[in-house]
Amino acid sequence: MIVSTMSVAGQCSSELQKRMAELCSHLFIDEAHHIAAKTWSDFKVQFRERPIIQFTATPFRTDGKRVDGRFIYSYPLARAQKEGYFRPVTFFPIEEFDPEFSDRAVARRAGKLLQDDVEAGFDHILMARVDTTERAAVVAQ
Repeated sequence: MIVSTMSVAGQCSSELQKRMAELCSHLFIDEAHHIAAKTWSDFKVQFRERPIIQFTATPFRTDGKRVDGRFIYSYPLARAQKEGYFRPVTFFPIEEFDPEFSDRAVARRAGKLLQDDVEAGFDHILMARVDTTERAAVVAQ
């Protein structure tokens, strides 16, 4: 068994990736919605003669296409909430229509919600999802 992140496995030479495939009976891929990325797909092709099992909580890629393969199991969010794995999502609307100020409005609201939870005894972190590293740098500021 080889356990790796794609950032490590993807940096290996194609010869080493091929050897990994020769030594392993299966390939298990987590976060499979990233499989269209060149690093991931180049690695996956080395295992084309092996069973490949992919996992994702997001069956649609950011380009709107479905993750390839046959879906053998689906665990809907509504069921996970009903079974206590997720709590219902609480929506907090923010009305700021000027793009120049919208990030700050979201950050202020999120910071206040985080502070309220911390004061109530909850241990949380605040995360933001963006599409590019450039956008991440802007949001981080």
